[in-house]
Amino acid sequence: MSQATQLPVNSSTLEDEDTGSSGNNKVNGTPVPPAASSSMLDSTPMPQLPDRNKGGVLEQGNVLTLRDQEAKLDQIQKDNFGLKLKIHFLEDALRKTGTAFQQATLKENVELKTERMTLEADLKKQRKRLQEAELQLEEYRQKYDEYQRHVKKRHANERDSEELDRLQRLNEEYQKVADDREQELDEMRRQLEEAEQAQAETDEAQRLKDDVLDLEAEIRDRDRQLEEKDEQLESLQEKLKASKADGDEALDESQEQMRALEKRLQTADSSNATVLRDREEEIRALQDKLESVQSVHNDEIRRRDQELGELEKKQLLEDEILVLEGANDELQAEKVSLESHVQRLKEDVEVLRRAKDNGTPVREHNELRLKLKTADTERET
Repeated sequence: MSQATQLPVNSSTLEDEDTGSSGNNKVNGTPVPPAASSSMLDSTPMPQLPDRNKGGVLEQGNVLTLRDQEAKLDQIQKDNFGLKLKIHFLEDALRKTGTAFQQATLKENVELKTERMTLEADLKKQRKRLQEAELQLEEYRQKYDEYQRHVKKRHANERDSEELDRLQRLNEEYQKVADDREQELDEMRRQLEEAEQAQAETDEAQRLKDDVLDLEAEIRDRDRQLEEKDEQLESLQEKLKASKADGDEALDESQEQMRALEKRLQTADSSNATVLRDREEEIRALQDKLESVQSVHNDEIRRRDQELGELEKKQLLEDEILVLEGANDELQAEKVSLESHVQRLKEDVEVLRRAKDNGTPVREHNELRLKLKTADTERET
C-alpha cells in the first residue's frame, strides 16, 4: 500500500499523431482528418484499475517509442492505396480517345475520383478511431466513478489517509485525462465534419464533371448528325442536277418530235370533211357513252350505298366495300380510257381542221390518219 504510483499517460500522444499524419492530407486545400491505425491506438498507454491483489497500485506504462514509425507506415499505406486507385483510373481513361480538353477533363476526373476514394478510406479510419476514443472515454468515466466509490470506502479509515491522498491525486489525473480525451473527441468530430464537407464538395465537383462530359458527348453526336445531313444534302443536290439535265434533254427531244409532227400535219390533206364529221360523231357517241357509264356508275354507287346500310355484319360490310372499290376502280379506269380516247379524237379533229385549212391533199391526209390509228392501236396494246 505504501508503494509509489505514477500514472503512465501521455496527453500529447494523439495530438502528435494528428500533426504527424495530417500535414500532407489535403483535398483542394481542405484538411483531411488523419487516419490512425488500430495498432497506434492499441499502443497508447491506458490507466488501469488497481489490482486488488496488489493493494490498488497501478502498473508503470510503457512510452510509445515506435509512434513515428507507425505513423510513417500508415502514411505509406494510404499513399499506396491512392496510387493504386490513380493507376486504375488512368488505365481506364487511356483506353478512350478525345481532344486535349477532354483528356485534361479525364485527368482531372481521375484526380477527383482518387481523392474521393482516399477520403472515403480516411473517413472510415477516422470513424473507427472516433468510436475507439469514445469507448476509451467511457472506460475512463467508469474508472473515475469506481475510484470515487473506493475513496468513500477508505475515507472512514484514518490509517489509509495516505492512500486516500494518492487516490485523490489519481482522481484528478483521471479527470484531466478524461478532459483531454473529451477535447480530442471534439477535435475528431470537427475534423470528421470537415472531411464529410470536403467529400460533399468533391461529389458535387464530380457531378459537374460528369455533366460536362455528357454535354460534350451530346455536342459530338449533334456534330455527327449535322455532317450526315450535309452529306445527304450534297448527294440530293447532285441527283437533282443529274435529273434536271436528263429532263432538259428529254424535253428538247420531245419538242423536236412535236415540231416534226407539226410539219407533217401541216402538209396533210385537210379536204376530208367526211372524216371530220365521223370523228365528231365518234366524239359525241363517246361522250354519250361516258355520260351513260357515269350515270350507271352513280346508280350503282347509290344502290350499293343502300345495300351497305342494310348489312348487319362487319365482315359482309368490309367484303362489299372491297367489291365496290374494285368496281369503282374498273369504272374509273374505263372512264379514264374513254376520256383519253375522246381527247385523242379531239386532237385528230383539230389536226383534220388544220389540215383542211392548210389545203393538205386527201391521200397524205389518209396516210396520216392511218399512222395515227396505228399509233393509237400500239398505244392501247
